[in-house]
Amino acid sequence: MKILFVIDTLGSGGAQRLLLNLANGLSAYFETTVLIYNSKEKFFNFFKDDIKIVKIKRTKGKGVKFGVFIGIWKEIYKSEIVISYMPSTNIYCILGKLFFNWKAKIICNEVSISNILESKFKRLITNISYIFATHIVCNTNAQRNYLKEYFFLKNKTSTIYNGCDKIPFKKRFEKEVQNKKLIIIGRIAYPKNGIRLLLALKLFYKKHKFLPKVEWAGRVDNSNKENELIYDEMIGVLRKNPVLKNNFKFVGEIQNIIEFYEEADGLISPSIYEGLPFVICEAMLNGCPILATNISDNNIILGNKEEKGFLCDPLSVTSICEGIEKLVFIKEEKITKMTLNSRIFAEKNLTEKTMVEKYKLLIENSL
Repeated sequence: MKILFVIDTLGSGGAQRLLLNLANGLSAYFETTVLIYNSKEKFFNFFKDDIKIVKIKRTKGKGVKFGVFIGIWKEIYKSEIVISYMPSTNIYCILGKLFFNWKAKIICNEVSISNILESKFKRLITNISYIFATHIVCNTNAQRNYLKEYFFLKNKTSTIYNGCDKIPFKKRFEKEVQNKKLIIIGRIAYPKNGIRLLLALKLFYKKHKFLPKVEWAGRVDNSNKENELIYDEMIGVLRKNPVLKNNFKFVGEIQNIIEFYEEADGLISPSIYEGLPFVICEAMLNGCPILATNISDNNIILGNKEEKGFLCDPLSVTSICEGIEKLVFIKEEKITKMTLNSRIFAEKNLTEKTMVEKYKLLIENSL
């Protein structure tokens, strides 16, 4: 059986990692091709050798691009199963099915919800186009429940959580609060809520007269004006607050992500909206304590009673500050209990093996 993965590499980094893990896993069972448009060369290096890579070079301008559409339908014509990522790519693939290969089974992936920057018209067109999809897979129950409100999607929408590679568990011990290091991992963009995070750190310093070291790993996202503005605003806040600037650092994209987790005393995921972030999955497997905003499925993943992590309100600087306090002042007994609970949950629900098995079953049932 021939399976085709399609992704725009200018989209979500989480979607790229999801595709990478899933394609590598399913290639053991199916003849696998990955089609990448707006191609980034370094992304190709991590696929298994038996996976065929098709590249469509990046072109200028926005909107629907005829060259991309032609490149996609040529591969859809050869395929039995198509797995696509992100709304624009999903539409391309559904159109390719309608015009060139009606027999192809299209599985569309949805990875986030409540994106206030997303065009309402585009969202509506995407949801209507799903009439012609075989199945829609969401990486959160929140997104699944949202799509199921459309009566024509109710019976073909499901949840499959992201799956990570095996990551070693590192036990954390209590240490001097002044020596703690907290990390953020992800692109620097509007949804990541950087301004409120900085203001929460400023409030923390006002209350406690010290700050933990904070490092943010990720690229600066210049894909739209809102993302550019948030980075400029963050730089402005740091310049006006020397103490904050001395304890906060952008470290760019990093190669050894496991070492970055292991050196950290806690992960902060401050997003305003998000699907299921890979960073939360990875931190749970690694034993890194987590503070995440109470959005999407985070209350299910981490628990409402601090069973596996801490939650805060993404729109409240005070709430984020209180969450940071919990990370910084956490006692060793709490660290041990919380991180072991996280590891057990992640091993059962958030591994690549579990994800691949669920997709394999879905594909077999779709034929």
